[in-house]
Amino acid sequence: MQARCGITDAEIAEVTGAEVLDKGVLNWGWVQGLLETIDRHVPLASGASIALATNDVYQYVDNIGVRDEIEVGVRQALTAEVPTVVVSHSLGTVVAYNLLRREGAAQRWNVPLFVTLGSPLAVTALRKKLSPNRHPTCVGRWFNAFDKRDVVALYPLDTKNFPLDPEITNKQDVDNPTSNRHGISGYLSDPEVARTIHAALTS
Repeated sequence: MQARCGITDAEIAEVTGAEVLDKGVLNWGWVQGLLETIDRHVPLASGASIALATNDVYQYVDNIGVRDEIEVGVRQALTAEVPTVVVSHSLGTVVAYNLLRREGAAQRWNVPLFVTLGSPLAVTALRKKLSPNRHPTCVGRWFNAFDKRDVVALYPLDTKNFPLDPEITNKQDVDNPTSNRHGISGYLSDPEVARTIHAALTS
């Protein structure tokens, strides 16, 4: 039983559901299990937990100048009362969610479908930074898809990890073929993801 940051192999195995064997960055199951265990059991690792979702997310959440600059471009893509399908990935899911819930009603945005792919929104420290979390009133349906081996999208956006009303639809069986299981092309090539987006755009 080795311990890292006070975390034992048994605690990691409890998260991964399997005995921990090979340890290394090429064993994504083990790496993801370690990241989830740190996120759950090390409360002082809040900054590190956000950083797990890439430095870009950390900068967006903690740097007002960076956040404002990023949000300018997103605002320009939305027009009051015009139905707009929003498809977001990774940091983009954080930006889109934060902006839609904060300004959606006032800007009269109309988002019949909000798609999040490879989202880190349920990472504990990030969820807390964004609280109080709520379903954006301008959004009709929220569809979230992720590969369980994606080390950025540690958890589904479900009632346990990201409880909202109405609930978010989660697709947890994406087989993302990109090298890090996180690339957007791997998510958009999933048949159900593609059908969901296409149906919303043509309805």
